[in-house]
Amino acid sequence: MKQEIEKFRKETGVDLVIKDGKPFYGGYLYLENCTGITALPNNLTVGGYLYLENCTGITGEVKVNKKLSSKAIAAISRVSNMPIFWEWNDRSYIKVDDMFTAVDSHHGNVYRVHKLNSSE
Repeated sequence: MKQEIEKFRKETGVDLVIKDGKPFYGGYLYLENCTGITALPNNLTVGGYLYLENCTGITGEVKVNKKLSSKAIAAISRVSNMPIFWEWNDRSYIKVDDMFTAVDSHHGNVYRVHKLNSSE
């Protein structure tokens, strides 16, 4: 692992440390025009964002460990639970909480729906 980290430092100028037995970079890792890199260190953990631009030499699978903060998890949850509305064949549909339903009627933000292919 130390050889892999040293190779990465020579190619990028970025110093990594070993944390919990894995290569670690504590902040935002921004790599641009890194055409000489063929791979990132295995199990690289980045404390912030990982940004790769024009790193065309990386051809293999990139495995990066990223622990999301509770704030980031909550933001993802809010987005994934947002209702999706659409109309098709003069019918309104809504998908929310992983349920795809047909809209029977609504008033404001209150919807009367029924599950498709169901009597519910």
